[in-house]
Amino acid sequence: MMYLLDANTLMEAHDTFYPVDRIRPFWDWVHAQAEAGLIKMPLEVHAEFTGDGLHVQWINDPDVKSALVLNESADPSLVQHVIDNGYQGTAQLLMTSSIQSMDRTRSFPLMR
Repeated sequence: MMYLLDANTLMEAHDTFYPVDRIRPFWDWVHAQAEAGLIKMPLEVHAEFTGDGLHVQWINDPDVKSALVLNESADPSLVQHVIDNGYQGTAQLLMTSSIQSMDRTRSFPLMR
C-alpha cells in the first residue's frame, strides 16, 4: 500500500518535533520509505515547498525529490468531476468507472 503525503505533513514535522537539523533519522526514514514506494507526494504538493528553510532544502535534494514525488498525472475527467461535485461520491465513481491506471509510465489496475 502506498500513502500520499500532503505538504503540511512534512512542514509540521519540521516546525514542531522533527527539525531537519536535529532529528535527521526521521528524515532519513522518510527518504527510505519513499525509495521503497511506500510514501509519495504529488508533484503539485511538492511545489508547495518554497523558501529557504532546511526542510525545503532537504525536499529539493535531487535524490529525495526523485524518491518522493509520485510519477503520475491527474485524470482530467476525475478532476472536473471533483470541481463540479466535490469529493462526495468520488469513491463510487472510481469503483464503477473503467479507469484502470493513473500512472504516467506504466499501466496497472488501480481499482476495479
